[in-house]
Amino acid sequence: RHCGFESAIEAGAEDLEADDDGNLVVWTQPNMTNAVASGVGPKFGLKLLSSDIIWSANDDTKVKLDKGLEATSLADLLAALQEFPEVQAVYGNPVKGDMSEEEWARIEENLDS
Repeated sequence: RHCGFESAIEAGAEDLEADDDGNLVVWTQPNMTNAVASGVGPKFGLKLLSSDIIWSANDDTKVKLDKGLEATSLADLLAALQEFPEVQAVYGNPVKGDMSEEEWARIEENLDS
């Protein structure tokens, strides 16, 4: 495993992890996505299922949302953005603060992981 990680690093990967379905997730800079996708699979003898750029908030940039107007306003904005055909994905950095599960679900359903 250590040697495989080094090979992934040489291909441009920054980190490797397994997701909940047992797939290997390779983290890299957006401009390295294609190079890493084509380089890591063959080195590990793996079949590439997909290659996407995922915008993932760093822990130090996440914003805690509380109930009330800010949660409702954000949920409304996210829902409105999803209605535009030009919008391919909506990413954000909120974390659940003091709000109900229903309020949080409304926000989560309009965010792309």
